[in-house]
Amino acid sequence: MAMDRAIFHCYKLWIACVLLVIIADGRFMQAQHADKTFTGSTVLTPEQFHPYIEHFRIQEQEATGKLGDDSWPWMLAQIPWFASSNKQFEEMYYFRWYSWQKHLVMTRHGHLITEWLPKPEMPDGYFGALPDAAAFHIGEARWLRDKSIA
Repeated sequence: MAMDRAIFHCYKLWIACVLLVIIADGRFMQAQHADKTFTGSTVLTPEQFHPYIEHFRIQEQEATGKLGDDSWPWMLAQIPWFASSNKQFEEMYYFRWYSWQKHLVMTRHGHLITEWLPKPEMPDGYFGALPDAAAFHIGEARWLRDKSIA
């Protein structure tokens, strides 16, 4: 019985060592792969993402017939910069901020995030805002540099 218990503990120790080697090897391979796939600098510069915004403006013009306001100055001042090896995901990230800013309105009472594009003219000055998605908008706004927007 004592021999069975000793063999069982040795077996558990052997499995733990094998798992540690597998985990360590996986992390090493992941680090090597990351070194080979990363082509940018370690410090992100906003200018490398500016082509996305210009592309979105052209798409907006094609869809609406007019060139919308330039979101780039706002984005430079407000958003966190992000780079990904998946360029579709990266584009989606910048499109979300581009479109998010289009819904942001400054009222006499502070910032408001509307649900509408184009914004309807309303006598109350709130552009037909709906509070339904407010929790999501505030959650996203917490990433902005200007905390008063949230």
